[in-house]
Amino acid sequence: AIAGEQLGQRGVPDILSIRLSSHDYINHSYSAESRLSHDHLLQLDRLLQAFFADLDKTIGKGNYVATRVRQQIPIFPIFVHPTSTKSSTYS
Repeated sequence: AIAGEQLGQRGVPDILSIRLSSHDYINHSYSAESRLSHDHLLQLDRLLQAFFADLDKTIGKGNYVATRVRQQIPIFPIFVHPTSTKSSTYS
């Protein structure tokens, strides 16, 4: 999208909006404290690092602004024993 739309090359401000909703789906399905959530967040971090490095190269470092909107997922203190279907809530 950056090269195809010539973002940052026309002398006027451009807006590029990216939605990263896959992590929300994982958190809602498996919890924010799941191993899958942690692994996905590490992968997402690496992808964003490469994306911003590409922006630095193509548009120029300091020539763009990045913002984020975050959906909060509550973390409940629940412990489930791996061999039981019973859970305990701590307060």
